Order: sequence, then C-alpha cells, then structure tokens
Amino acid sequence: MTTAVRLPGLAALLFGMGAGAAAFSLNLLVSYWLVSSSCQTGSPILLVASQGLTAGLLAITIGGILVAWRSWQQVGVEEQTAQSRGAFMAAFGLAVNVIFAIVIAAQGVATFVLPPCSPFGAHV
Repeated sequence: MTTAVRLPGLAALLFGMGAGAAAFSLNLLVSYWLVSSSCQTGSPILLVASQGLTAGLLAITIGGILVAWRSWQQVGVEEQTAQSRGAFMAAFGLAVNVIFAIVIAAQGVATFVLPPCSPFGAHV
C-alpha cells in the first residue's frame, strides 16, 4: 500500500512567494502617505497608525514565512517533477519573505529613530 503525498496547494505557494513583497510595497506606500499627512496636519495619531500598519504587515510577512516553510516541508524533492517546482516556489518564498521581513522591520525601527517631519540632512 502506498501513502499519498499531500502537496501544498497553488494558493499556499503563491502566498508564500508574494506575501512579503506585497506587504513591503503596501507598507512603503501607505506609511509614506501617513507620515507626510501627519507632518502636514500635525496629528501624531497618523504616526501611531503608521507604526501599527508596519507591525501588522510584518506579521503578514511572518505568516508568509510560515506558509512557505510548511510548503517546503510538505514537498520532498528527489527528481525533476511537479514536486520540484513546488519545492522551488516554497524555498524562494521562504528566502524572499525573510529578506522582506528584515526590510519591513528596519522601516519600523526608522519610525522610532528618525524625526518624521525634518527634511533629509537637516540638523535637528
């Protein structure tokens, strides 16, 4: 009797590959808008919203890491088959999400360290 191997679905593989990139792009665009709006209006709540957005999108990226890791564990690669394509997608998603998680975390740290409303290179 053979045991059926359960391969990860396409949705899991695509989420594992794209979660970090989508979260990074959304974080960059929306945080930039929130900080510039905060500087124009003087509202500190928008800065807090930017930090909360960064934390939430970092959590989504970590979810992408976990999904990619789980997918990679499900796929065993021994020859060139559809499983090896799935393993590539899972391993690629794992590596890319780790990189994007580091970048999103660095962006989040920057909101605590750098003054949000001073122009680049200005002495505060």
